[in-house]
Amino acid sequence: SVNPDAPKIASARFADNPSSLIVSFDSSTDRGADAALTSTGNFNCGDMFVDFPGLSSTEGCRWLSSFKEGIPDELEMLLGPDDNGNAEIGTVISVKSGVLKPSRCPRVNHLCPGSDDSVSVSVEAPRKPFKPEVKLISATESPQCSDIEINPTETVGDGMRSWSTIEWTVNILDGGLEEDNSNGYLGQIDPTKLQSIKDYLQDKDTRSVLTISNEYLAAPAVYNFGLKVTNFLGEVDSKEIKVKKTKTIKQPVVEISGWSAPRYRYQETRFTAHGTIPICDDGGDTDSGDSDVVSSFGLSYT
Repeated sequence: SVNPDAPKIASARFADNPSSLIVSFDSSTDRGADAALTSTGNFNCGDMFVDFPGLSSTEGCRWLSSFKEGIPDELEMLLGPDDNGNAEIGTVISVKSGVLKPSRCPRVNHLCPGSDDSVSVSVEAPRKPFKPEVKLISATESPQCSDIEINPTETVGDGMRSWSTIEWTVNILDGGLEEDNSNGYLGQIDPTKLQSIKDYLQDKDTRSVLTISNEYLAAPAVYNFGLKVTNFLGEVDSKEIKVKKTKTIKQPVVEISGWSAPRYRYQETRFTAHGTIPICDDGGDTDSGDSDVVSSFGLSYT
């Protein structure tokens, strides 16, 4: 009989932790021995693979198991954190011609065939896709003269890349009727104010706190804010929060933030309460601005 067929790339998929790709072959290989690739430790992915978007930002490749003849090989390709030009679902990957050969070619007088770069696969999603989780933090009520702050910074699941899509929504569930006719909408919802909020939210991400200016808010009203995100694996999550805009004067606005990751009983969990008391500018009798109060406290189990 002749020597075994050249090994072929069989599949490529994101690992459950999408910072790497798992590349599988249809047979055991020589692990690039003739191409001077190392069979242990990391090696340059560019020495094995035909160029593809994201190859230049990879941080190395490594074989996933000890060599066993007859067992198909797998390797891990460590991806860089770069948003631009990184591997995506559907990226086409192939091995350079001649780089990989069968693990053993017993017929020394016959050709030991090498890999063919015309054989390619498309990168697939992980077996257990990395799912996003949207978290929105805001005070449930916003008194007179105060802005509405929305904190999306504890949203997770972007896979260390920018969101593929991010969509903010806002609408008025109750109230929101204008009490003067300065803009021509007496007794109605002013659509220009609502549009101004939508315009502000349009290009916002989850890396910073958002401030909805009191200038665009009507009282009394109940506002509904929503956020929907899609990560680069196509996984989606969304959340909504309701904020009541009141006409109450000098009502404290309190937010409590804490540790978002799971904690063990022996670990102390710390919370921070942040309060502001909006002060309206009533034409000179009081100063305008916010009065801040910050308190930190911890909980522990014994």
